[in-house]
This record gives sequence, structure tokens and C-alpha cells, in this order.
Amino acid sequence: MWSYHHANQQPPRITEHPVDTTVARHEPATLNCHALGEPEPTITWYKDAQVLRTAPQDARSHRVMLPAGNLFFLRVVQSRKESDAGVYWCEASNALGKARSRNATLTVAGKETIYYIFLIHKGVSNSNDI
Repeated sequence: MWSYHHANQQPPRITEHPVDTTVARHEPATLNCHALGEPEPTITWYKDAQVLRTAPQDARSHRVMLPAGNLFFLRVVQSRKESDAGVYWCEASNALGKARSRNATLTVAGKETIYYIFLIHKGVSNSNDI
């Protein structure tokens, strides 16, 4: 027989998906993820199909998962040995199932690229205007 507690249980569903983001190297960034469910879902982040380790799991990590599930980068890294650029998604899970967010691409740009994107956004389309 179902108790009241069991009747209110729900599998996870993603209510806020991460979105494509371009950020300058060494700058902070956040990828959002929020999910609802009962019991409260656990959020796991993936980068390029691999589970992403964050602080405090990895004390040397510059990535932190915030209490609501968002992924915060203290500073975005782009080097030959390590890069934060890639495809990210989050997965919410509880005893009743799992839900996966949409993919979000994090692009790490040099200052020139950020400036160019800013100019395009402001409506400057002719290269002679730069």
C-alpha cells in the first residue's frame, strides 16, 4: 500500500538548462543547472562525455559545484595541458530515475575574440569600421 510520502515522490526533471557560453581565459564563468524531484535530485556534471571532478572532490580543482547545482569556474583555463573548452551537460538523479540537460558548449576566447564578438553584438558588421 502506498503511503502519502511515496505518493509525492517524483523522478527528476531539469528546470534550468546550461546554455552556450563564451568567456575570456582566466575569467570566471558559470554554467547553470537546476532540477526538481522528490527526493531532491543529485546533480552530476559531464564534460565531453566524462564525469567532471569539482572541488571539494578534487582539492586542486578550479571548478566548484554550487549548492543549487550550478557549475562555477573560478577562472577559465586554456592551455596545452588543460582546457575548460568543451561540451557540458548536467544529469539529475534520484531513486526514481535520471534526467539529462541539453548540451552547452563552453568556448574559451582570447581578448581579441571577445572584442570582436562585442563589436558584432553592437551592430558593427563592416570590417572597415574596426
